[in-house]
Amino acid sequence: MTYLVYCILRGDGQTHGSLPLAGSQESVCLVTEQGLAAAVSQVLDSDVRPTVRRLRTFAAVIEGLHEMHTVLPMRYGCLLPTRAQVVALLRERGPEFADALDGVEGCTEMSIRAILDEKRIATSSPPAPFDLPDVSVGKAYLAARKANYARQTLSAQAATAIVERAAAVLRGLFVRYVSEYSPFPSAPYDVPMLSLHFLVRRAHIESFRRVFRMLEFSESAKMLLSGPWPPYNFVQVEKGQFP
Repeated sequence: MTYLVYCILRGDGQTHGSLPLAGSQESVCLVTEQGLAAAVSQVLDSDVRPTVRRLRTFAAVIEGLHEMHTVLPMRYGCLLPTRAQVVALLRERGPEFADALDGVEGCTEMSIRAILDEKRIATSSPPAPFDLPDVSVGKAYLAARKANYARQTLSAQAATAIVERAAAVLRGLFVRYVSEYSPFPSAPYDVPMLSLHFLVRRAHIESFRRVFRMLEFSESAKMLLSGPWPPYNFVQVEKGQFP
């Protein structure tokens, strides 16, 4: 048997000793030390290989605890062989965990995905070179590469503009945000994708949703809002992200 760690939270006397593990007969226990708690479950060494079901169960446990407490989510696969080592983790990294919990206290994560308007970007791009007469294959290839880079640049500029507008419109409703942009099409949308993650105080969730609807109406990009989530994108500490 080994201990699978789900998340870190405050062991403030309001946490329960155990709770049902979604979709399983096992239970999640809270190991406490120095005012902190680690949500863990005992699993067989043969049952830790990631599968869709296990990953969903793992996320469901974190999300269930997040509804009641401020949590620091751990990546799936954070395993410790004994309860004593779970306690040691809390003792050794306690100050880091406490600081990180302070940084997300009373907050949740709201995420926006923006699907860029490829047709609008394409109208601002140089014409495709293959339709030009008397152009050698080599020159056509280089021109095509140049045109492709130009489209990527325009796409990145469009993404940056969306980030700036979103941050401006939603200012006052979030603590901080991070953005991720991929210029390369990926499933399931097969278009460039922009993701924005906002750390939002729980009291501001409904206001955030309301202002997002105004933002969505004003943008040409298709925008999707999800959350509230545990603060997956806001749990970094000085020594790096948690395991």
